[in-house]
Amino acid sequence: KRRKRFLVGAFITVLIAAAALTWWNRYQDLNRIDALAVLPFANLSGDEAQAFFSDGMTEALITELQQLAVGKVRVIGRTSVMRYKETDLSLPEIAAELGVDAIVEGSVIRSGVLVKIVAKLIRARPEERQVWADTDERDIRDIMSLHSDIARNVIEQLGLILDEDEREKRQVDPKAYEEHLIGMHIMNTTGDTDLAFPHFEKAMEIDPTYAPAFSAAAHCKIMPVHAWPFEGPVEEARKLAEKSIELDPAHAFGYFVLGHILYEHEFEFQLANEAFQKALGLNPEHGLGLLTYAFFATSTGRNREAGEAASRAIKADPFNFLILTRAHPPLLNAGRYEEFLSEIDRLKKLRPNSEYLWIMSSYHSSRGEYDKAMELWANLYDPEFKDERHTF
Repeated sequence: KRRKRFLVGAFITVLIAAAALTWWNRYQDLNRIDALAVLPFANLSGDEAQAFFSDGMTEALITELQQLAVGKVRVIGRTSVMRYKETDLSLPEIAAELGVDAIVEGSVIRSGVLVKIVAKLIRARPEERQVWADTDERDIRDIMSLHSDIARNVIEQLGLILDEDEREKRQVDPKAYEEHLIGMHIMNTTGDTDLAFPHFEKAMEIDPTYAPAFSAAAHCKIMPVHAWPFEGPVEEARKLAEKSIELDPAHAFGYFVLGHILYEHEFEFQLANEAFQKALGLNPEHGLGLLTYAFFATSTGRNREAGEAASRAIKADPFNFLILTRAHPPLLNAGRYEEFLSEIDRLKKLRPNSEYLWIMSSYHSSRGEYDKAMELWANLYDPEFKDERHTF
């Protein structure tokens, strides 16, 4: 009888332990945050002309989180979150569209040389609840430390262990920082390199140690270069990109720009691969960087790797239309047809213009369905084909 009671007790104990373990695993699953998005910070300065500053703070925090959360949390890119700058959608609805579990939102007030930031981390799915909030005020010269500290606080609130950050928290000249933000705002809203470059140039003159100004200037130099032969600004762009890396060896964007120059304009593939690998090691969530690397991998015969990079680029910045409309060759070359069709269907719903026809013609060509491809091409160049949103 004693043995029977012992066996029954042991069985009940095992059942209780199993139930507790199941509950704990479910609790962990419900509270785990695998992906997050930083929504555009509100500009509370009272001056609409200062919107570039709050947008710049948003982008800087995204970049800092991407670099700190390598291999831990996926952080959505700038282009995809900026569409929610003025929206009536709830946080759970935004999280569902972006495929994230949590949202960082906040506000920025700039007064003279002081910058005040209010930031919140909010669990958006399966139910909305605030996880953390903080307010910080710094001299604008310490803006780099402010970005880093907020990002580290967010990551730590997710229960993740961070490596020691050995990067020097250097100061930046306030005027140089502002010129850089204005240039980035122009690039992000208009793509006008001629208008943006003087601001990056001014930032470099004011603070010749500020790495982001050099990489942005390099990117500006190569943006208009699309025709053969590649002459003029390419050599200067390479020097600017290399200078940004010299100033800050942990500046991922500098490596992405350098890799782009070495691959597409100077055909130094080994050096380009080294630059891309370094960039991806520092920031594996940079959507346009991943897309550029996908094309580089395709050009060197690594179709499977290229398809993976293109897929990651879309996940990193899911509403970036440049990525959505350019990621199809690596996906098709890698044979990722199902994923391609899913994304092209999403693109058609988001922006139903003639570019869809061009992409689908590429799809049919890749499968040897040339009649279907030619039919789509005929529609593209038919004078009767009318589409006010034609993108060519």
